[in-house]
Amino acid sequence: MVDDYGEVLWRLRAIHGLRNFLGSRAVTIGKARGKGCPKAPALCRDRYGMDIVEVPYSELDRRIKAKRAQDHVMARAQKHAARYLAQPGVRLETDRIFVVNAFVLYSVFKDLFPLSPGGGVAELRVRATGVHARPELPA
Repeated sequence: MVDDYGEVLWRLRAIHGLRNFLGSRAVTIGKARGKGCPKAPALCRDRYGMDIVEVPYSELDRRIKAKRAQDHVMARAQKHAARYLAQPGVRLETDRIFVVNAFVLYSVFKDLFPLSPGGGVAELRVRATGVHARPELPA
């Protein structure tokens, strides 16, 4: 007998989330770190079997520069930015180049995490991505 189906649903969702988390893969840009807990990456690897893939900033910088050097990538980013900014209710409150750069970065991340035809992440099976902020950014 069940008194509260909301309680059952909450528990089923928690179990589902835990099962999806166990043995999953996360990609970090920069070194994997735990917010407020330096031991978090090791804990995730050891206790939960998580595979944490670290992509160095130098690799991200190289990929961004390569994309910016491709005219067709920049043209596509300009087109996507124009289409995004033309949507109702969207107002540009910064320089347009920042929006274009966001679409270039989107292209870089799509290359890092290739999607399968069904829309899911293919080889990497990535469930999480983290970016560690650093004071100096690539030019």
